Amino acid sequence: MTSPAVRPADPPSADPASAGPVSAIAVTGLTRKYRADLALTDVSFTVPGGTITGLLGRNGAGKTTLLRILAGQEFPSSGSVRVLGAAPAENENVLRRLVFVREDQVYPEIKVGQALRAASWFYPNWDSVRGRHRH
Repeated sequence: MTSPAVRPADPPSADPASAGPVSAIAVTGLTRKYRADLALTDVSFTVPGGTITGLLGRNGAGKTTLLRILAGQEFPSSGSVRVLGAAPAENENVLRRLVFVREDQVYPEIKVGQALRAASWFYPNWDSVRGRHRH
Protein backbone atom coordinates (compact mmCIF):
# COMPACT_ATOMS: atom_id res chain seq x y z
CA MET A 1 0.00 0.00 0.00
CA THR A 2 1.25 3.41 -0.75
CA SER A 3 2.37 5.52 2.18
CA PRO A 4 0.79 8.97 2.37
CA ALA A 5 4.33 10.35 2.24
CA VAL A 6 4.98 8.90 -1.22
CA ARG A 7 3.54 10.48 -4.32
CA PRO A 8 3.37 8.67 -7.64
CA ALA A 9 5.89 9.61 -10.32
CA ASP A 10 3.14 9.53 -12.93
CA PRO A 11 -0.62 9.29 -12.53
CA PRO A 12 -1.96 5.83 -13.31
CA SER A 13 -2.76 5.53 -16.98
CA ALA A 14 -6.15 4.66 -18.33
CA ASP A 15 -6.88 0.98 -18.64
CA PRO A 16 -7.30 0.22 -22.35
CA ALA A 17 -9.92 -2.44 -21.57
CA SER A 18 -12.18 -0.01 -19.70
CA ALA A 19 -13.27 3.59 -19.73
CA GLY A 20 -11.84 4.39 -16.27
CA PRO A 21 -8.44 4.70 -14.65
CA VAL A 22 -6.45 1.72 -13.40
CA SER A 23 -7.35 0.64 -9.86
CA ALA A 24 -4.74 1.25 -7.17
CA ILE A 25 -5.09 -2.45 -6.27
CA ALA A 26 -6.89 -5.24 -8.13
CA VAL A 27 -6.87 -8.77 -6.70
CA THR A 28 -8.63 -11.68 -8.39
CA GLY A 29 -8.84 -15.26 -7.08
CA LEU A 30 -5.77 -14.85 -4.86
CA THR A 31 -4.75 -17.95 -2.95
CA ARG A 32 -1.61 -18.40 -0.84
CA LYS A 33 -0.68 -21.81 0.53
CA TYR A 34 2.13 -22.73 2.91
CA ARG A 35 2.46 -26.47 2.40
CA ALA A 36 -0.91 -27.79 3.63
CA ASP A 37 -2.02 -24.52 5.26
CA LEU A 38 -4.12 -21.95 3.40
CA ALA A 39 -3.37 -18.35 4.38
CA LEU A 40 -5.60 -16.82 1.68
CA THR A 41 -8.33 -18.58 -0.29
CA ASP A 42 -9.81 -17.15 -3.51
CA VAL A 43 -9.61 -13.49 -2.41
CA SER A 44 -10.92 -10.88 -4.87
CA PHE A 45 -11.31 -7.10 -4.44
CA THR A 46 -10.37 -3.76 -5.94
CA VAL A 47 -9.26 -0.51 -4.34
CA PRO A 48 -9.89 2.60 -6.43
CA GLY A 49 -7.08 5.12 -6.80
CA GLY A 50 -7.18 8.16 -4.54
CA THR A 51 -8.81 6.35 -1.61
CA ILE A 52 -7.74 5.37 1.89
CA THR A 53 -8.58 1.78 2.69
CA GLY A 54 -8.29 -0.15 5.95
CA LEU A 55 -7.59 -3.85 6.36
CA LEU A 56 -9.18 -5.45 9.40
CA GLY A 57 -9.14 -9.01 10.67
CA ARG A 58 -8.20 -11.31 13.52
CA ASN A 59 -4.68 -12.59 14.06
CA GLY A 60 -3.94 -15.26 11.49
CA ALA A 61 -6.60 -14.02 9.06
CA GLY A 62 -4.04 -13.38 6.29
CA LYS A 63 -3.62 -9.58 6.47
CA THR A 64 0.18 -9.62 6.56
CA THR A 65 0.35 -12.29 3.87
CA LEU A 66 -1.86 -10.16 1.62
CA LEU A 67 0.25 -7.05 2.26
CA ARG A 68 3.49 -8.95 1.58
CA ILE A 69 2.09 -10.11 -1.75
CA LEU A 70 0.89 -6.59 -2.63
CA ALA A 71 4.37 -5.26 -1.75
CA GLY A 72 6.07 -7.86 -3.95
CA GLN A 73 7.75 -9.56 -0.99
CA GLU A 74 5.95 -12.85 -1.53
CA PHE A 75 4.40 -14.68 -4.49
CA PRO A 76 0.79 -15.87 -4.67
CA SER A 77 0.14 -19.60 -5.06
CA SER A 78 -2.56 -18.73 -7.60
CA GLY A 79 -4.63 -15.79 -8.73
CA SER A 80 -3.84 -12.34 -10.03
CA VAL A 81 -2.51 -9.30 -8.14
CA ARG A 82 -2.14 -5.87 -9.76
CA VAL A 83 -0.85 -2.74 -8.06
CA LEU A 84 -1.14 0.45 -10.11
CA GLY A 85 -1.99 -1.70 -13.12
CA ALA A 86 0.94 -4.14 -12.96
CA ALA A 87 2.08 -7.23 -11.07
CA PRO A 88 4.19 -5.97 -8.12
CA ALA A 89 6.68 -8.84 -7.78
CA GLU A 90 10.09 -7.95 -9.21
CA ASN A 91 8.60 -4.85 -10.87
CA GLU A 92 10.71 -1.75 -10.20
CA ASN A 93 8.06 0.62 -11.60
CA VAL A 94 5.58 -0.58 -8.98
CA LEU A 95 7.93 -1.28 -6.07
CA ARG A 96 9.59 2.14 -6.10
CA ARG A 97 6.16 3.64 -5.41
CA LEU A 98 5.41 1.47 -2.35
CA VAL A 99 6.41 1.49 1.28
CA PHE A 100 5.52 -1.48 3.48
CA VAL A 101 6.60 -1.34 7.12
CA ARG A 102 5.61 -4.25 9.29
CA GLU A 103 4.63 -3.72 12.89
CA ASP A 104 7.33 -6.16 14.03
CA GLN A 105 10.18 -4.40 12.21
CA VAL A 106 12.62 -3.02 14.72
CA TYR A 107 14.55 0.19 14.25
CA PRO A 108 16.85 0.59 17.24
CA GLU A 109 16.96 4.08 18.71
CA ILE A 110 15.22 5.74 15.75
CA LYS A 111 12.24 8.05 15.93
CA VAL A 112 9.43 8.26 13.35
CA GLY A 113 10.65 11.63 12.04
CA GLN A 114 14.12 10.21 11.49
CA ALA A 115 12.69 7.21 9.63
CA LEU A 116 10.65 9.53 7.39
CA ARG A 117 13.73 11.63 6.60
CA ALA A 118 15.76 8.49 5.84
CA ALA A 119 13.05 7.23 3.49
CA SER A 120 13.80 10.10 1.13
CA TRP A 121 17.24 8.57 0.53
CA PHE A 122 15.70 5.41 -0.94
CA TYR A 123 12.53 6.59 -2.68
CA PRO A 124 13.07 9.01 -5.58
CA ASN A 125 9.44 10.21 -5.49
CA TRP A 126 9.38 10.83 -1.75
CA ASP A 127 7.28 13.86 -0.83
CA SER A 128 9.13 15.42 2.11
CA VAL A 129 6.32 17.92 2.73
CA ARG A 130 3.82 15.10 3.35
CA GLY A 131 6.43 13.03 5.19
CA ARG A 132 7.39 15.60 7.80
CA HIS A 133 6.03 15.68 11.33
CA ARG A 134 3.05 17.96 11.87
CA HIS A 135 1.80 19.18 15.21
